[in-house]
Parts: sequence; structure tokens; C-alpha cells
Amino acid sequence: MWDFGTIEEWKQEKRRIATTWLKILGKGPEQREVTGLKTLSSEEIGDCVRDKIQYDVYPGCTVEAYLIRPALPGQYPGLVCLHQTSDENIEETAGISGSPDLDIGLRLAQRGFVTISPRCFLWSPEEQIWARAVARLKQDFPAWTGMGKMLWDAQCAVDVICSLPYLKDTLIGAIGHSLGGKEAFYLTAFDPRVKVAVCSEIGIGLDMSNWNAEHYLGAAAGKQGFPSSHHEVLALIAPKPFLLIGGDNADGKLSDELYIRQVKPLYQLYDAESKIRFFNHHQQHTFPKVAQDTAYAWMEEWL
Repeated sequence: MWDFGTIEEWKQEKRRIATTWLKILGKGPEQREVTGLKTLSSEEIGDCVRDKIQYDVYPGCTVEAYLIRPALPGQYPGLVCLHQTSDENIEETAGISGSPDLDIGLRLAQRGFVTISPRCFLWSPEEQIWARAVARLKQDFPAWTGMGKMLWDAQCAVDVICSLPYLKDTLIGAIGHSLGGKEAFYLTAFDPRVKVAVCSEIGIGLDMSNWNAEHYLGAAAGKQGFPSSHHEVLALIAPKPFLLIGGDNADGKLSDELYIRQVKPLYQLYDAESKIRFFNHHQQHTFPKVAQDTAYAWMEEWL
């Protein structure tokens, strides 16, 4: 069991961990600034408005996203909804095509959130092939990891949602399945504006999924000599509400025993033990209704 000491001792350790991990994620552009935000299309869908938007996350790099909000005027908590590995990606998240189980951007808007669903850089308009997208990233920023780029883009999505007049009290959460869950994990750890997270089937341990892929952390991840572990990334999230969902594929019993329970004493230190939880639906690498209901209830409880 990890001994976190006092809260003050933990805060010092937290700064060290964050510094170490930011070095692992690598160096991208000097300063984050979203520019050129524009609406490409807008439509009403039931009691919601669904806009397709576009913006630049740095010069020469454009991101498309769907922004969905309740049609009724008012202010709503915000969610960054990050898509799984799918060619449908943001269209699936926005409820246009793909699996009806993963239209999380639309479903959460229907439940009273304003959601933004950005397209991962692996499916950028310029680079339709993953390897080409990673190669271009390395050409432009040789010291940047794919996960570092994903974190940057997710933070830019937070920048966008924070600029909206209908965001309520800067209440922001992050949610995703598989690839999207990985992005939500890092976003919640490194962006203080994100207050709550749900991560589904991410393979939380470095040896539980393909974190060593070039579009994530690279070949060194998890090998001997790698300077840190995901216990530390998870600890950076505390005491924010964090729900890990597993299906006995990427995440299962060991995810709970080796990660959630290991970090729970830190939550106890903050008197926030109820804010970290593992839920297993036992249905493999899916996001079934029971997982959806659990995830959406978690967001409603904490936001």
C-alpha cells in the first residue's frame, strides 16, 4: 500500500510526479491558444442543438468537433466526450452514425449537459492513416508523444467549452471509452478545470493495454527504466471523483486491486473515499447499458 503521509507531504510529491510525467509526455508548442473557432453546421435534434465546429489548436493544426447542448436557454455543466478507436469517431459520439451505445455526447446533452466531442489527431483531415499522422507529429515536434498531443487537444476542447456563455460555473467533466478513456484519464490528471471523470476499459496499468504504441507513450512505456507508473497518474487525479469501468478485458479484478485500491488511501486522506470507484460489467471491451447508466449517474452526482 502506498504511504501518502500528510496532505502537505502529498502536495510536494504531487508536484514531483507532475513534473516527471510532463517530461515523459514531451514538448509540443510553446503556448496553447485556440484560434479560428467557427461553426460548420447546426441542426436541432429533439430537444438539443448539435453544432459541428472547427478550430485550430496551433498554427497548421485544425480540429473538428461536435458541440451539443440542450435547446432550452440556460447554463449547463460541461463534458468533454472523447471517442473510441473507430472510423466513425465523432459522428458516433454525436449520435450520427456508429454504435448507439457510444453516442455519449448526444446522450449526455439530452441529460442536461453541454458536450464537446473532438476528433483525435489520428483521424485528422490531413492525415487519414494513423502511421502517417504519428509521423507528421514527430516531424513537427520530435520530442512530443502521441499521448502528449492527445492531452493538448483535449485541453483545447476544455478551452472551447470554457468560452461558451451557456457553461455553468466552470463545471467540467471528462468521459471516454477505450482510446477516449485513455485521453480522459490524462486530461483529468493534468487539467485542474476538469472536476470529474469516467474512464471505460482503458487498461489502466502500463502493461494492461497498448500504452507502448507510438500514438500513445512509445516503446519505452512500462519497460525497465521507465521513470514512472500509472499509479502516479491516477494519484494526480485525487481527490476528484473518478470512476473506472471495466469489462474483464482491458480492465478487471487487477485494475481494482492494483490501482484503485492502492490510491484509495490518498482519497481517504482527503476524506473523499466515496469519490473513487471501480465498476465491472463483465461484458468485455464494450460500453453496455449498465455501464452507461452507471457512468451517467456518476456525472450527474458529481456535476
